[in-house]
Amino acid sequence: PLDVVLFAPLAAEYSRELDRRLQRSQGLATSKKDSFFEVFWEAWSSTMKPELILKRFQATGVWPMDAQVVLIRFSNYTLRQGKALKLR
Repeated sequence: PLDVVLFAPLAAEYSRELDRRLQRSQGLATSKKDSFFEVFWEAWSSTMKPELILKRFQATGVWPMDAQVVLIRFSNYTLRQGKALKLR
């Protein structure tokens, strides 16, 4: 769940922030180690807000506990796997 709730959104926002910086510089700036924390902090600040984290935990069914969210995800996965096996 932490990948869905915290790390995937952080990684996606970090990539978007790098893209924005590259676009603003018209491709002339490069990404260097010394700019890592500045870019990381922008991504962290926009994704690690309590209300966003709560929504993501709700979406995964972790908190508040909602087994239906998990069961639906697994049943959809099982159906996709079954269809793939039938096609072979």
